[in-house]
Amino acid sequence: MRLCSFHNPRWDVGNCIRTVIPSYSGRTTHDLLILDEPAEGLDPVGVIEERDILRGLVSEGRSVLLSSHQLPEVQQMCSRVTILNQGRTVTEGSVDSLARRLHGGVIYKAEFDSLSPELMGKLKKIDRVSVVEVLHDNVVRVVVSKDYDLRPFLARSATEYGSLLLSCEREEASLEELFLSLVREGD
Repeated sequence: MRLCSFHNPRWDVGNCIRTVIPSYSGRTTHDLLILDEPAEGLDPVGVIEERDILRGLVSEGRSVLLSSHQLPEVQQMCSRVTILNQGRTVTEGSVDSLARRLHGGVIYKAEFDSLSPELMGKLKKIDRVSVVEVLHDNVVRVVVSKDYDLRPFLARSATEYGSLLLSCEREEASLEELFLSLVREGD
């Protein structure tokens, strides 16, 4: 593996992203690009350009190591993350697997037109359900340890108990939420 580095203190980050990284793509045999806070100082257009460029490099089979405190950006860009706290690795893995660990499973938020005690009882009996809680009115949060599409089951259960499933979405845990949980755990 060959590595390269680039540093020019006279250039701002935006110029580096727009000029140096595209020249890296397709014109070199380097396998790894290491970036520290690459979105720092970029306007929204620059951030979008940066994402497109980096995704292009990854699609070419290149590896990009991204170091950043901007966790929403990391969540959008990275397939795997390593979370560090005070220089030590706290955890690593895919964002999805780490989110499941944080919440104990996959989270669904479902809204019904009515929510009877019988329907709540049925939801609590779903295989591998660890949590069923009412968030407000007729909206429930269901955490299931097995990663499968729960929506058809929720729709059938609602109909069975005289209700309708109005909406159901899978909630994605944020990397920020995960980071805070892990860092506080270690304190």
